[in-house]
Parts: sequence; C-alpha cells; structure tokens
Amino acid sequence: LNRYDEVLQCYDKIIELDPTKYMYYKKKIDILVKLKRYDEALLYCNKKIELYPKDKWPYSKKIDILDKLNRYDEVLQCYDKIIELD
Repeated sequence: LNRYDEVLQCYDKIIELDPTKYMYYKKKIDILVKLKRYDEALLYCNKKIELYPKDKWPYSKKIDILDKLNRYDEVLQCYDKIIELD
C-alpha cells in the first residue's frame, strides 16, 4: 500500500520493545533509503553497528548511502572496516 510512514512507526515501536533484533534495523534502513531519507538511514546503520560491531552488513549499507551523498572519504573508511572484519 506504500504507507511507509506507518511502517516506519511500527518498526520504531518494535525496536523500542526489543532493540536487539537485527532484522528490524535492516528493514527500517531499507525503507529509509527507499524514501531517500539518507541521514536517518545512516543513524540506524550506526545504531546497528553499536549492537553488532562485527557485522559487515551495516557497513556495506553505509557505503551505498554515503556514495549517494558523495561522501567518498567515509566510503573508504567503511571499506577499510569491512576488510578489517574479514
């Protein structure tokens, strides 16, 4: 139905109830990117990194977002982090 604001509110509530669930952050980030709300998506990537510092996914997602924002120095930092984790 493309009612993304309502979906985002639901994910906010789910994350509030259980902030440790990996998938909720991923889905919320994907929707924020779809809506081109990149700064918010980056915040959730960083929250996910705090919860799961050894997970490469949020870094790869950050690369996609930062690339769209032409923030290439940060893109390179994320690649370095992924290489370090690998």
